[in-house]
Amino acid sequence: DDDENSPPAGSFLTLLCEPIPHPSSVEFPLDSSTFLTRHNMDLTFTQCDGR
Repeated sequence: DDDENSPPAGSFLTLLCEPIPHPSSVEFPLDSSTFLTRHNMDLTFTQCDGR
C-alpha cells in the first residue's frame, strides 16, 4: 500500500516577513493582519503578539 510509504500529511504556514521598528516608535498604524514576534538569536520564537 502506498499510504504506508508516504510521509505523514501536515499543515504548513509560509510567511513573508518584514522587520519594523519597535512598536513604541512606529509612526504608522499597524493593520489587523500584522502581528509582532520576538526571537532568540537562533531565530526561535520567544513571543508572538497577535494584536
